[in-house]
Amino acid sequence: MKKIISILVLTFGVAFAHAQGTFDFSVSLDGSSEVPPTGSTRTGFGSLTLNGSDLDYTINFSATVDTPTDVTINGPANPGSTAPLLFDLGAPSFISPNPPQYPWFVTGTINNLTGGEIDDLKGGLWYVNLFSSSSTYPDGEIRGQIMPVPEPSTFALLGTSAVALLFWRRKVNCRV
Repeated sequence: MKKIISILVLTFGVAFAHAQGTFDFSVSLDGSSEVPPTGSTRTGFGSLTLNGSDLDYTINFSATVDTPTDVTINGPANPGSTAPLLFDLGAPSFISPNPPQYPWFVTGTINNLTGGEIDDLKGGLWYVNLFSSSSTYPDGEIRGQIMPVPEPSTFALLGTSAVALLFWRRKVNCRV
């Protein structure tokens, strides 16, 4: 009976953690991830948060000679494959004066994602593509796959449950 209760508590705890509906993602962009790979020295990074069906994003790009002209989210595709445009995020903005190492950025919210889009996003099947004024990179200068960030609350819950089960097994073994 106690074993069943422990399993139910674990199951409801994990379900509660996922029912909150907030998931974090990260993206790291470079020329080697582009299809085909480019020799670009530009890099980028970003964070995205899915809250219900709305996706908030902030993506930063390093400076090079070429001006960034457009940022897109494409999918569904695994790394090394291409996919159609899902969302055009527009041209990045420039931070001025005295720009930091990553002076270009895009930020915003994509509203009302569908269930299928959310599943593809959570499955790591979307990527960010940066285009620039350079004619050297007609298919995009740098690219990065959007990947889910593991939730600390889920790891904490699973760790606590594992410790509780170890103590429970130890208590049962001591009685025998």
